[in-house]
Amino acid sequence: MINASDKPQLLYLVYGPDAAYHTEARFSIFSALYRAADRESFAITVYTDAPQHYCGLPVQVETITADTLQQWAGVLRYHHRSKLCVMQQAIPLASKTVFVDTDTFFLRDPALLFAAVNEKTCVVDELYFSQLPKAVAQDTAVAEQLSNSGINPQSIPVINSGLFGIARENSAILDLALALNDVVYPASQKSLTTEQLVLGMAAATRTALVVDEEVIKHYWSRKQLFRAKAAAFVAKHGAQWDTPAAKKDFARVTPNMPKPPVFIRTLMKLLTIVVPQPARQLLLELFYARYPYRNPFDRACRDAWREKAWKNYYEKQSRRKSLKS
Repeated sequence: MINASDKPQLLYLVYGPDAAYHTEARFSIFSALYRAADRESFAITVYTDAPQHYCGLPVQVETITADTLQQWAGVLRYHHRSKLCVMQQAIPLASKTVFVDTDTFFLRDPALLFAAVNEKTCVVDELYFSQLPKAVAQDTAVAEQLSNSGINPQSIPVINSGLFGIARENSAILDLALALNDVVYPASQKSLTTEQLVLGMAAATRTALVVDEEVIKHYWSRKQLFRAKAAAFVAKHGAQWDTPAAKKDFARVTPNMPKPPVFIRTLMKLLTIVVPQPARQLLLELFYARYPYRNPFDRACRDAWREKAWKNYYEKQSRRKSLKS
């Protein structure tokens, strides 16, 4: 059991049989520690059903069971509901909490995120405003909850819940988020992004939402490629992560996709100019994947990049056939 602390905390939730998520989490944790000017100024808390992956790391592990995960998923078995539940449980235990998904890595000191969080401000990954779908907003249970909470369905903040920073004083936001989740999820035909929709709505009832644009890289859009970089680093340094060699190599794991030199890219585009799309894009992607990059962590993307290129090609072909039929 974790005791309440005046320290801020980074919070992770990692569960399930796929070890790749634990590799992602470990790399994210390493990056936070490497970037931190003062590692003792904050805590790192990991809720997981596989605590063995975090042995030897300066983290507080809270072991969760299958029964807990089932309870968190609720009667409708919405697995992302567990994200709201873990925050509801963990936020009162630290002065400030920054929840981060596993597919992240820190570009700057975590202290910058903690500094941006206060009683009047929550920090999020992305933010735009939209309307709640009419069918959802007009659902009787949803409409009642929105009215009681003072939420305007015509202008709701939409966030990405891969990063969410909140102060202990605002822990009631999670109570509201869960209440919203349990009416919005069924009304939205079980949308798999319900948890981030309701978290943004709930947070905006009490705080301003500020977007982080410089501290964390959330690589969900190119997940397999960045995951390959993280996996290569953990495979090489995971057992001895706090060494000069590991820290030196960490600087080589960049947040950018590898690219050949401009001259080479230009030459390839000219050579493939007569090839029709989407085959041309496929050829370019396969070439970029096979290029002999000097950086070993860029080379680690090779197989994932090739698989992604073929997947994108087949999906585009399928869409073209659907439009013609």
